[in-house]
Amino acid sequence: MHSQDDLLLPGATDSYDRQLNALKGLIAEDPARVSQVMRQWVNVDD
Repeated sequence: MHSQDDLLLPGATDSYDRQLNALKGLIAEDPARVSQVMRQWVNVDD
């Protein structure tokens, strides 16, 4: 089980590479959660 801190993405002030690496790690750990978030982003206007 992961703590909440493990799932936090770097902020906008962090480097692009650091953001990308964090996102890749999150996708690898919990792809279902990532796909759910992506669907919410795409459907935000609905």
